[in-house]
Amino acid sequence: MKVGRRTIIKRVDLDQLFEQSRPSVAKQKDSSEKQVPIEDCYTMTEAQKVFGISEKALYEVVLPNNIPKYKKGKHAYVPIAAIDRILNPSTGLSGDKA
Repeated sequence: MKVGRRTIIKRVDLDQLFEQSRPSVAKQKDSSEKQVPIEDCYTMTEAQKVFGISEKALYEVVLPNNIPKYKKGKHAYVPIAAIDRILNPSTGLSGDKA
């Protein structure tokens, strides 16, 4: 509906439009992601200390590599195996040579 120079759209019509175009990403993420036990994870602070990197550097490793991050209470956890695979790739090779 036009009122002067404005176009007025009903809220119901907008809600219907966005409901149709909204992907169901949350359902896919829950089913495809299995949580690693907390004992097999570093806290974000522990990972920073172990690898000697800053908080920003750690996030720049976690996000593009799709490393899962779990939150429990006030701490965020990342799997030790996933972080080691990215930040310490020579770990598996050095064990084979020695």
